[in-house]
Amino acid sequence: MDDILLAAGAATALISLGLAAGKLWDLVHHRQDRLRRLLGLTLAMGAFAVSLQPVSARVDRLLGLLDVCRLVGNVLAVAIVATGHAFLLHTLHPGPATRRRVRTQYLIMAACAAALIGSYALAPSPYRIDDPFVRGGQYYASVHPPPTPYLVVYLGYMLWLLPQVGRLCARYARVARRHTVRLALRMIAAGCFLNFANVGLKLTNLAVRDQPAVSSMLYRLTFLTYAVAVLVMVVGVMILAWGRWLRLDQLAEHVQARRACRRLRPLWALVAEAAPQVTLGDGPAPGGRPVALPGARMRLIRMTTEILDGYAELRPRTNRRIADEARAAAGRRGLTGERLEAAVEARVVTEAVAAVRSSAPGEVRTEVVDLPSARAADAGDAGAEVAWLIAVAAHLPAVDRSVDRGAGPGGGGARAQVAQ
Repeated sequence: MDDILLAAGAATALISLGLAAGKLWDLVHHRQDRLRRLLGLTLAMGAFAVSLQPVSARVDRLLGLLDVCRLVGNVLAVAIVATGHAFLLHTLHPGPATRRRVRTQYLIMAACAAALIGSYALAPSPYRIDDPFVRGGQYYASVHPPPTPYLVVYLGYMLWLLPQVGRLCARYARVARRHTVRLALRMIAAGCFLNFANVGLKLTNLAVRDQPAVSSMLYRLTFLTYAVAVLVMVVGVMILAWGRWLRLDQLAEHVQARRACRRLRPLWALVAEAAPQVTLGDGPAPGGRPVALPGARMRLIRMTTEILDGYAELRPRTNRRIADEARAAAGRRGLTGERLEAAVEARVVTEAVAAVRSSAPGEVRTEVVDLPSARAADAGDAGAEVAWLIAVAAHLPAVDRSVDRGAGPGGGGARAQVAQ
């Protein structure tokens, strides 16, 4: 277990140092950007803080003082949370009010850091540095130090500010438009709440420090949550800062397009079987292979266009009576709003395809149904249109969603045989 924790801490330290070094390189080209400097300072402090934990025993012996690394790590953690909070406030709410709020935060941070250092200097050390319990490493591996004033100040500051940072990130993640910004803010929020849990574990460990077995387990868990929390927060901040440069937004769009293609496939295959002339090329994934990421967006556009063109071909085969029956059945199942309308459209399309299979070439319906629904047609938003068609595909009968992966754009394959 100790080896796993040491490896996790070392990996977190290396990744944090690498990310901080990359940010410093970015600062060389943007020296006048205050936000970049603030972000670089936060990352550098985070990388240094997480690097101290694995070497704390050696540093203490070198300096001849116990718990120096713990003190430095706590001071850095206070500064990291304060500067990270300031970065978020400046990014999301630039203006004079934010500058005043940040200055107040810095004053509180400085007072907390001074209290940490002062209480550490005044409080007696629980062990001498040459004590066998310390030299053998048991002190660092099994228990937290006694509840000294500096530790109480640190935990109190974290309990006060961490929830604020986490709530701020979570609130703005809900309204952010870019996928990478939402992901980054949620990662930072998760890291804050993990650190909050870490503080709770430390308080619990202080309460049970007289039970060595329980204290040792809690210490290991505390170190693990701390390493994971720092890593998650550092990666989240880097995504927030470098998302555009790394083109993560485009990658997220490709992944979403690929997922949308997979969810649209049942509806596309059903419509393409009845109206093969509307297809613009091969099927979305011949032989069951997934759509490649670079071509997913174009494939999604093609599938959406082909479905809508197929709707125009199927419209003469739709039946108003079927739509009314489907609406009544969906209402009995408790569906309402758009879910009800999507279920109705799925049933109408399924019956229209069945009519194409069984009807004579010249036979058409007299009371037809508009496809897609008026709500989707009037939306004028490509994203809303795709979301609507995905909802329709989700309500297709199971027999019509069991698509033969090897079927071409016009071939029914095994699915057509089952449906008949």
